[in-house]
Amino acid sequence: MKNKKRVCNESDYFFNEWGDLKYAGKDENILVPSYVGKKKVEKIGFYCFAFKSELKSVIIPEGVTEIGQEAFHDCFNLESVVLPDSVTAIRYSAFSDCKNLKSIVIGKGLRRVGRDAFKNCTKLERIYITDIKSWCSIKYEDSCLGASRLYLNGKPISDTVIIPEGTECIGEGAFCRLKNLKSVVIPDSVTIIESSAFNGCENLKDINIPDGVKRIGDHAFAYCKSLKSIVIPDSVEFIGRNAFVGCTGLTNAVVSGDMKDGVFGDCKSLEEVTISSGVTKIDFDIFSGCTRLARITVDENNKFYSSDEHGVLYNKDKTELIKCPVNCKIARYVIPDSVIEMKYGAFKECGYLREIIIGKNVEGISNSAFSECFNLTDVTIGNKVKCIGDRAFWRCHKIKKLIIPDSVTQIGNCAFGDWGNRSNVIGKGLEEIMFAVSDYVPVTIDKEAYELSAMQDLNVGPWGHR
Repeated sequence: MKNKKRVCNESDYFFNEWGDLKYAGKDENILVPSYVGKKKVEKIGFYCFAFKSELKSVIIPEGVTEIGQEAFHDCFNLESVVLPDSVTAIRYSAFSDCKNLKSIVIGKGLRRVGRDAFKNCTKLERIYITDIKSWCSIKYEDSCLGASRLYLNGKPISDTVIIPEGTECIGEGAFCRLKNLKSVVIPDSVTIIESSAFNGCENLKDINIPDGVKRIGDHAFAYCKSLKSIVIPDSVEFIGRNAFVGCTGLTNAVVSGDMKDGVFGDCKSLEEVTISSGVTKIDFDIFSGCTRLARITVDENNKFYSSDEHGVLYNKDKTELIKCPVNCKIARYVIPDSVIEMKYGAFKECGYLREIIIGKNVEGISNSAFSECFNLTDVTIGNKVKCIGDRAFWRCHKIKKLIIPDSVTQIGNCAFGDWGNRSNVIGKGLEEIMFAVSDYVPVTIDKEAYELSAMQDLNVGPWGHR
């Protein structure tokens, strides 16, 4: 960049009738003038440089506050951009389809980046900044501005990032995809870690979340594959969707706050999770793909959740069974009589489970409750169960006989099936499902619950009607 001869030819610029700056030149490397005539250049206007295929580098002068909508759209040979401290906003699609853009200098005044501002800038690999606190303050309308290398005052950020004291928010995507980053020091002043702040930092091993952080955004630490453990303090009130998804090296976690979907999705090495007293809500399927998870322990002071001696997760009064860890090493489990409801996938993929006794007060077997419990052989269903959900016993190949009480009136889609494979459904030899049905009690069976199984006999009444 330093050796390039830049052209600053005021005659190549003009303001149109709407006051937007326009460029009519064909130079490769330009320095935008501060004035055109007597008028100060304060904004790079709509379509100012759009489709300028000759353009390779551009320096914006101090005093410009905004890069307008589609200002550099489809400048497909543009490789480098320098923005001054005065620029506060980059608007919609400003640099979209600049497919050869490789580096950009961001001034410390930038606060907002519009939707699709850098869409399809697939070769962007170097971002130069002068102030981390300002960098962390940028707000994005959609996806963040990220590159594989971030430079601070000309020097690459490699092993460690120290967030300055006084920083309150680590912004969206601030350090995403920095593959060389190994540790982060976060000051007590930080209260928010935004979405994708450290997404894709594959070598990040050490991070201490201080007491005072209240919010961790979606995908904040997604795919930080070298993280081994994480402790989230009680001050945290919210953990966003997929916050730690794909952290395949993570073995244990202490969590707090309202946890959204998929927080620990595909954390394949995760063995133990401690639910602290600060956890207030656990959303759907936060442990999906955690194939080594053996135990969930809940702090006894938690007001909303509890766990038993096997590490099975319940609500506080044990009326809802939420999740049995996939790698929980129990062969026989008795669901206590306090339980009324089983949550989605409660025992899904529990490979050690061989016998399950469903408590007498359970009213429904949830969708995918025992799906892919390949070693499950014996099932006892309580007399208050009214429905058996979709895929409840899907691919439970070893079940030979299942007695369904007369309380059951509905069986869902593929409840006993093996999707797309008629020869391997509930049972690879399941001979009979018996419905101990009282006279005149209607039973609804979803058409695929039976059709996709290998069953030959379906007894639906005291006389064995078929």
